[in-house]
Amino acid sequence: MSKVLVCYDIKKESRRAKVRKISKKSGQHHQLSVFLIKESPVKNILQALEVFVEQEVDSL
Repeated sequence: MSKVLVCYDIKKESRRAKVRKISKKSGQHHQLSVFLIKESPVKNILQALEVFVEQEVDSL
């Protein structure tokens, strides 16, 4: 099964902690803001993560 590398840069710690929590449940933690997630649930996971991302200051 393929995997997708998910990286994020989120300014506010409270939002970053929520994204980290979801990412840890969904994939393998590789670095502070880098996770390897199985391809099949990626769309659902990205939708869940985008709720916490402020497009003006954060990136996913």
